[in-house]
Amino acid sequence: MLLGVSASNYARLRDSSQWGTLDAALGQLAHVHWRTLRWALYAEALALVAFAQLTRLLLRAGGVNLGLGSMFRLTLASNALALTLPGGPAWAVTFSVDQLRRRGVGKSLSVYAFVLTWLMSAIALVVVAVVGIDVAGDVGPAARFQALEPMLTASICALAIAVVLLFRVQSWRARAGRLARRCCPDLAWRRIERHILATREQRSEVRIAPRVLLRCIAAAILNWIYDCAALVLSILAVGGHVPWQGVLAAYALTQISAALPITPGGVGVVEGTLSLMLIACHMPAATAIAAALLYRIISFWLLVPIGWGVVVSMLAKPRRRRAPIPTPVRVAP
Repeated sequence: MLLGVSASNYARLRDSSQWGTLDAALGQLAHVHWRTLRWALYAEALALVAFAQLTRLLLRAGGVNLGLGSMFRLTLASNALALTLPGGPAWAVTFSVDQLRRRGVGKSLSVYAFVLTWLMSAIALVVVAVVGIDVAGDVGPAARFQALEPMLTASICALAIAVVLLFRVQSWRARAGRLARRCCPDLAWRRIERHILATREQRSEVRIAPRVLLRCIAAAILNWIYDCAALVLSILAVGGHVPWQGVLAAYALTQISAALPITPGGVGVVEGTLSLMLIACHMPAATAIAAALLYRIISFWLLVPIGWGVVVSMLAKPRRRRAPIPTPVRVAP
């Protein structure tokens, strides 16, 4: 007897409760389709390559040409730091800037490139979310978020304006300077002027042609698309049927929720949110849980130890490398 419940009744209760669903999900994970799982791993690797290529393009715009392999390893390392440490993104940027300085990249260019990388990645995620909600229509959880489309579109515009200001702020700096002179006392103005001059020094290293900017945006979007492909392949690997109309919205909304600093790396938040999103897309609960867990194994639990291994290997080799070869850059008129 257990709290007045017989063993047989407890077993029946267990089978009819969420424990039964979890058991079924673990059973599906135990019988995963390995060939499909391998393609899911390839898709996740391509997502990291796209993210590394985004940063690489921004560095090339500053006249620095680094190999894709080097940027891929740095992406793995910074990803592990960002997902596991408190205040992870700050640690990731600090570590990445230090590693790039060892490769001869200036500090201001490194910071500028990484800030733009995260900014463009955020723009791409919101674009994917808006497209996913439009495609889903009334299917799954997207129906409840259709009212948020104007707000998401406005956020895209705001982020895009921020990128434009970072790329081309010559006139913006002059206007900001005139406004500060009128509104601020002399002492305050001197501080603001120093900040504007510092921004000018950092900003002058990067001027990106429209064609290169489009490539950067494409790389940012491909990063999320490949990661979503890893989710789709995870569903297929556990023997599920993909809810094609709602899977993109479910994925994008989950990634937006993962950006909230509730737990490091969104542990528990992503798994739970993604499972509920897939269930709302009419997927069986056991299959949704199994697919969410497999996707997180691929995109988080497998990448974090690999990334930390790269961090240790980089820190164990403090020698200064040869400065990268400058690459001719076409300056936009």
